[in-house]
Amino acid sequence: VTANDNSTLDLTGTGATTLSSAAALDLFDLRVNTPAGTTTDATFNVRGTLQLDDGDFDVSSGTLALVSDITRTGRLGPVAAGASYTGDLRMERFVPAGVTNWRLLSSPVGGVTVQEWDADFLTAGFPGSDFPGFTNPVGSSTLWPSIRVYDETDTGAGLTDGLVGVGNVTDALTAGVGFAAWCGDNLVSTTAFTIDVTGPHTIAS
Repeated sequence: VTANDNSTLDLTGTGATTLSSAAALDLFDLRVNTPAGTTTDATFNVRGTLQLDDGDFDVSSGTLALVSDITRTGRLGPVAAGASYTGDLRMERFVPAGVTNWRLLSSPVGGVTVQEWDADFLTAGFPGSDFPGFTNPVGSSTLWPSIRVYDETDTGAGLTDGLVGVGNVTDALTAGVGFAAWCGDNLVSTTAFTIDVTGPHTIAS
């Protein structure tokens, strides 16, 4: 089932709601306003806005992705005080073909590691990466980590001060922590790819 652009699927009702669908629901906007809660086993792909207005939206038996392509990226809208979300959330970010370069990234979900990004683009210079022994200068003993985390306690004034290479592919991508990643499917150029993470959502307060 694919909804038109700029359309909205409204889930409303005063009683507890159950939504079951064997087919994936490819939606533009999805609005949940069910004070007694909604439980679903459906697969949702939202390319517009997920709007949580009231009640718990429980997708723990299904999946929900905020999808991204060359045209747009799905988002989580403002979450009302009486609304909540149960289950994992998949967040995507499409990167067009072009030059491989540094990109500033952060995970919007918890419970994930560098391995999630390692599955999406080439990595180097740290244990578990695609090229763990990659050095710069080439042939030196200086590893060149392609993913670096920002250390806010570093007070240096230089542009790259505070950027420290991750230690392992198992390092956590803590929600809200900034990273710089040299990402693509080749050293200097890349085809289009999508970065994604799946885990418990983070709602700003």
